[in-house]
This record gives sequence, structure tokens and C-alpha cells, in this order.
Amino acid sequence: MSILEKYRNPNLLEEYKKHFEKLKKIKTSPVETITQFYNFIMQAAMATNDEQLQNAINGASELMTDDVQIHHQGVEHQKHPYWYLYYGKNGCKSWLNSIFAEFILAGFIPSYMVVDDNKISYHVLEKGYLINFNNHLVEFENLHTFHITSNGKISKVELIPDTYVVVKAEDDEKVTSVYLNSDYKVNSYEFNKDHNVRYAKKAINAFLKGDFDKIESILSDDVEVVVLGPKKDEVDISFAGKFTGKDQVKNFIKSFSEEILDIDEYDYMSDSNKLDVLLLLEGGATKTDRVFSCDALFGFQFNEQGNIARLFCNIDTEQVAIAYMIFKKKF
Repeated sequence: MSILEKYRNPNLLEEYKKHFEKLKKIKTSPVETITQFYNFIMQAAMATNDEQLQNAINGASELMTDDVQIHHQGVEHQKHPYWYLYYGKNGCKSWLNSIFAEFILAGFIPSYMVVDDNKISYHVLEKGYLINFNNHLVEFENLHTFHITSNGKISKVELIPDTYVVVKAEDDEKVTSVYLNSDYKVNSYEFNKDHNVRYAKKAINAFLKGDFDKIESILSDDVEVVVLGPKKDEVDISFAGKFTGKDQVKNFIKSFSEEILDIDEYDYMSDSNKLDVLLLLEGGATKTDRVFSCDALFGFQFNEQGNIARLFCNIDTEQVAIAYMIFKKKF
């Protein structure tokens, strides 16, 4: 029995088809394009020979523009070459081939999708086996974002996975993201994108300045902030973890402001009570004097009163963890 036959999930495509049906109900060209893209990805994951794999990868690549830019966030890593920048359709083929050369996709669980005109962000939990590392199992949070042209082609792709757990799975047989995202549902939402962006900007500014009082009134009583990162006993990143309620969020803001030097927001995607903010995060670990810089995603979710109820932060967890690691000297 081959490795693929042993570890592949035979129901993967059928499981995801159920989600395709939900996506088809959203009648916009960008969603149709993304539905096609993931259909090809599932076909590639289920391929039993190289011809089937290449046909699926070629199909996905043909959905790209000639000058598409693909950024798969992660520390430059020879063991995970798909963490890189790729350009054009051939770049897309190289990117997907490098993924499927290492990773057997066994699970793809969507949390929610944000659709804002021609931009889409997709929050998912991915599960798979690392072929080059004794088929160790890894389950990790990932964010996929896309820009779609008016003629239905993908012009930009960005992924921000929980890189720390992928690297950790090189040595450990089974690793899962410590903190998981969830869909905060509301029955109705009367606020618009301007409101969502204004509140998000206010929150981000307060995070940087450590000023909880400025945003206490726009937080829900059950507010929850989650920042991806390792377990505290592995690497203690003060601002990573799960913070529930205003008192804990106040502590988060204090820790965050002490470690983060700057935030440069460069894209906003809003859909009903959800707002995804792509940004460049620059910080410094006070305990080690090391600095870090990475793209990140702040995913805001609002309650029916328009207040911030959830914030989930995707960051390059491996890069940030390296900045905080205490290395023991060898004598």
C-alpha cells in the first residue's frame, strides 16, 4: 500500500462538496472562481497518479492571471519550500507541486468566509500528513485570501498559516493548533463596512498605545481575543493565547503594546458582522531583544449592537516564536 493510499481521506472530496453547495448559493463571480479553485485542490489531493495531479494543478493555475502574485507566509525554510513568493501561472504550478510533494491533505474544515466585492478571505482548519517527516499528522489554522479580477481570474493569493505547529510536526507525531477560530453568528446586523473599519482602527490604535479605556465601550461583555501561538510552556509569547472578558483583554492590550512596535494596515475585507484586516506587524521580544516582522490577519467579528465580540489573529507563529525562544548555551 502506498503512502497516499494509507493516509488519504477517501471522503475528502465528498465532505467538501457539501460546502461547495453552500458557496453556490452566494451568486457572485469571485465566489464561483474560488469554488472552482478549491474543487481543483481537492482533485489534486485525491489524485492517484501524477497525471491526475498535474491535470488538477493545471486547472487551478488556469484560474490565475498571467501576473498573479502568491505569498505563502512563513519563515524561509528549505524543509517547507512552499513558504515563499511565487509569480505567474508557472509560479502557481511550482507552488502547488511543492505543497503536494510534502503534504497529504486529509481534512479541510471551513470556519467562515468573508466576501467583499472582488476580495475574499477564507478561514479554515487544515489537516494533513507530512510525507518527508515520517507522515506526522498536523492540524493547523490557516487563512487564505484572494483578489479576483472583473473577468473572474485570481490576481493575488496570500496565506497565513500557523507555521509553528507545522515545524513542530517535523519531530512530533501529532500536532494541532493550540487556539482555534470560530464563527460568531448574529441573527441580524445593521452596520456597514465604514462602521466595522472605524471600530477596528480604533481598536488597533488602542492596542499599540496600551489604552484599554479608549475602546472599553466598543467591546462586548463577552469579548474574546485569540492570537495564534505555541503553548506557554513551550514558548512564552506574552500577547499570544486566548483572552476572554474585558479584564483579560485589558491584560492582552498591555502585553501587546509592550511588544509590538508598529502596525501597517494594507487591506480590509468586510462582510456583514465580519471584518478581516491584513497588516504588517513589527515587534520586539523584550525578554530576548530580538525583533520580528511578518504579515498578519486581524479577524474582527461584531455582535448585533455593532461592538467587537471576537478578534482572531493569524500571525507567522514560527517567526515570532523564534524571537522569544531562550536558547541554552552549549559548553
